[in-house]
Amino acid sequence: MPRKSLKVGAKAEQSRQYQRKYYQLHKKKAKEYQHEYYLEHRRARIRTARRHGRSDFVAPRLAVKDYLNKSDIIHTPVEKLPAILHSIISGKITLV
Repeated sequence: MPRKSLKVGAKAEQSRQYQRKYYQLHKKKAKEYQHEYYLEHRRARIRTARRHGRSDFVAPRLAVKDYLNKSDIIHTPVEKLPAILHSIISGKITLV
C-alpha cells in the first residue's frame, strides 16, 4: 500500500524538487564523509568481527591460587601433595 503524502499538489512537487536538488548538490560531500567515517571506524569493525560475539569484559587471571578446597586436595597428584599440605600448614594457602 503506497504511503500517502501529507502535502497536496504543487507543494508536494515543489518539495520533491527541492529534495532532489539538495541531494544532487550534496552528494559528493556525503560520499566523502561516508568514506572518512568508514576509514575511521574500520579498525573497530574488524576487531569486533574477529571476536565472534565475545564480550569486552576481560577477567585477569591470578598467577597463584591462594585458596584451596577439599576437592582440590583430593584430586591433586601425589607428587604435589606434600608441598600443598606444607603451604596450608604454614599459612600461605587458605583452605576453604
